[in-house]
Amino acid sequence: MLTFRRIATRAAFDAFWHLLAPAVGSTDPARREALRALYLEDAGCTLCAVYEGEDAVGVLGWRLAPDSRQGEIRHVSVAQARRGQGVGRAILLALAERLPEVEEWVAETDDEAVGFYVAVGFRATDLGERYPGVRRYLCRWRPVPLRP
Repeated sequence: MLTFRRIATRAAFDAFWHLLAPAVGSTDPARREALRALYLEDAGCTLCAVYEGEDAVGVLGWRLAPDSRQGEIRHVSVAQARRGQGVGRAILLALAERLPEVEEWVAETDDEAVGFYVAVGFRATDLGERYPGVRRYLCRWRPVPLRP
């Protein structure tokens, strides 16, 4: 079973940066500081370390719309040793279970990660080349509510 622990301090953010950095695609200090401010100062954004037992297996960042009916996956990253084992999928399913009021999740991603989102059940729309040489996709997912 996966558990989420909110990253709410500068020290915690710094401690989990090694897990978040691959999802960011940049080690630029200015980018790191901007993300730290986003997750620690924006009340609508949440960054959590994801644990399986006592082992940190990934990080997940998201933003909820004011009405909480739509959520945006900002970052999802799995520890290198756990990639390819279904952990990323399990993280998103656990998030949907944790926040059942969210009717739709969206994520903007690139060629490298679009296959992951599609495999989870997102529908991808090609946004074209948003940055020179980088194709972007808008992925949408309406999780099926779990029934008791």
